[in-house]
Amino acid sequence: DDENPVETRTYAQRAGILCKSAAFHTFLTEKHPNATFGASLTFPDDANKAAAKVIRDICGVTSRKELTVGSFSGNQFLELESDFNLWMRGNG
Repeated sequence: DDENPVETRTYAQRAGILCKSAAFHTFLTEKHPNATFGASLTFPDDANKAAAKVIRDICGVTSRKELTVGSFSGNQFLELESDFNLWMRGNG
C-alpha cells in the first residue's frame, strides 16, 4: 500500500503489517526465542496470530489498538520495529 507511507500509519496498522511478514516471523523466532511464538511458519494464519500475540506481550497490551504515540506500549513497539529493521539490514 504505497499510497499510505509508513509515517502516516498508526502503530496498530504498522503492527498488523509486521504480523503478516514472513521475515518478521523469522525475526521473532531468532531474536525472541522465549516469546510464545511457537507457530508453524508453514501455516501463515497461525504465524500471523502468533506474531500479533508476541507484539501484544512485548508491548504489554491486550490489543494492538492500545499502541499509541507517546505511551509506554507505543515506545515498546517502536523499539521492536526498529530492532526488526536493523535485523533486516543485517545489523541486528
